[in-house]
Amino acid sequence: QEGEHLPRETRRGAIGVVDRTLEKALRARIDQPVWFDTTRYPAYVDIRVQQPQGVLRIIAPRERAVATQAHIFVLWLLIATVLLMGVAILFIRNQVRAIERLAEAAEAFGRGETRERFKPSGAKEVRAAAQAFMNMRDRIQRYIDQRTALLASVSHDLRTPLTRLRLELALAPPFKRAEAMRGDMDEMEHMIDEYLAFARGEAGETPQEISLGDLITAAGDDARRAGAEVEVIAPQPLTAWVRPLAFKRAISNLAGNAAAHGEHV
Repeated sequence: QEGEHLPRETRRGAIGVVDRTLEKALRARIDQPVWFDTTRYPAYVDIRVQQPQGVLRIIAPRERAVATQAHIFVLWLLIATVLLMGVAILFIRNQVRAIERLAEAAEAFGRGETRERFKPSGAKEVRAAAQAFMNMRDRIQRYIDQRTALLASVSHDLRTPLTRLRLELALAPPFKRAEAMRGDMDEMEHMIDEYLAFARGEAGETPQEISLGDLITAAGDDARRAGAEVEVIAPQPLTAWVRPLAFKRAISNLAGNAAAHGEHV
């Protein structure tokens, strides 16, 4: 094409590495100014070389003008790897977050904390596990509520005969074991209060620093009144932080079981 000049507009494709490689190869082999376009024709490359008389235009097949090189393949491989890694990291983080929420809910339920139902998320298996946990939690909570209601009802019903016994004891003439019976009824009333407090979700008996010798002696006296042959050996002083009623009840149960299966305690 005589009398023409190279276009001033530069056209480059989406893959800049290919254009730079082609440009470097053309400039290494041709001393004249070179212009090329890799975007106009899908299967060809428009190459133009400035000559003294005009412009030499060459329409070359793309596969001959643009040779695939190893570093281009490696670059594409790296880009694809980075993209896949990003997608994988996002997916894994989403699954891990769902599992962490499930673990937090299970830990909170184990501590007795009541939280709002969380929405299962993540993969199908994670959602199925979360739904199974929520169903199990609901069943356990219903069982706890029923047990608490039953315990509260029984503890409340025990107050009626205990009140009658206390009234009859107050109206009865003085006798030898009256004080011991009053002590037993006071202990029973305290136990009922503990059960009611537990049923209401309140704190139980407060630990106190007491003399274990006195407590063990009192438990031995209770066992003797029940007909057991008990010998109490409690060195003094011997103190500890315990729940007095619960500890005494445990010692009394041990003494009662020992007396039932032995001759001397």
